[in-house]
Amino acid sequence: MPDERMNVAFKLNWVYGADGPFTTPCTPEGRLINILREGKVWCSQPENECHALVDTDEVLPADALPCMDLRGYRELRFGGGTYHSGPHRGKGISIHKAGVGKLAFLTSRDHEMPEEERIIIACFRIDRIETNEETGEDTVVAGDPPLGLRVPTDRFDDAPRFWDFRASAANRVWGSGLFRYIPDDEAAAMWAAVEEVCDATHVTVLRDLEAMRLEEQYTEGQRTTRLVQHYERNPDLRSAAVAIHGTRCQVCGMTFAEVYGEIGEGFIEVHHRKPVAEYEGEVTVDPAADMASICPNCHRVLHHARGGPLTVEELQAILEARR
Repeated sequence: MPDERMNVAFKLNWVYGADGPFTTPCTPEGRLINILREGKVWCSQPENECHALVDTDEVLPADALPCMDLRGYRELRFGGGTYHSGPHRGKGISIHKAGVGKLAFLTSRDHEMPEEERIIIACFRIDRIETNEETGEDTVVAGDPPLGLRVPTDRFDDAPRFWDFRASAANRVWGSGLFRYIPDDEAAAMWAAVEEVCDATHVTVLRDLEAMRLEEQYTEGQRTTRLVQHYERNPDLRSAAVAIHGTRCQVCGMTFAEVYGEIGEGFIEVHHRKPVAEYEGEVTVDPAADMASICPNCHRVLHHARGGPLTVEELQAILEARR
């Protein structure tokens, strides 16, 4: 039976932050745009903190989260919206096709952008889906903030245009509702486009962590946060490992440049000799002793053994015995 889980894209209200979009809650001028000019649904609700300040010059604290739109960009957590009228008022709208492991995209546009110029401002792999206790419906998807990608707010002009990736977008109108389901091929292209405008070191680290997530068969609730934090303290860790071990696979001996030519130059995966799941507390990783350069095929086989991951030396011995 085919996997019916899908990727999902969300429509966020533009947050007119004091230091750029989505940096703080809306400025007084931004509140006027969203509440009076645009009539955004949540912005216009009496219970919203911003609505209470619409006729003032007061500002909310920079770390306040008065809306899901700002929370979405900061925390990589967003939902299908809430019913604001009728018998279901206050209840979340179901996102029943989204699945853990699929991708989520946050899109937005300011009041001067036409709909066809809507941009992708962030993306993340769905770590968990939160269920509305009253209805039992899946209403919010969330990622692990260190494992997502956010377009830097000073690079929003370079952010990918959402509709450029939609094969079915002959008529570029979002319409009602806060989300759209996205097929895998379009989602993969969107993710790659966001990578192009994000910090290169973070993208490289994220690719390694995504590979480890697959190897360790990470499921809902498991985290690689500590390792991410270590990477963030020492962004040269991966580069140091490759500088020490080179780009030749330490198991089978292949290099991508020899097989694929120029397009494969410098490509290799980094393997952590100690499984990520076994790390406890603060971690100090020695790129010489704790890491290895491994091609993707050998990398997958290392983690495929039923009794747990093989060591580099064990897999080397298996290959030698077969030659």
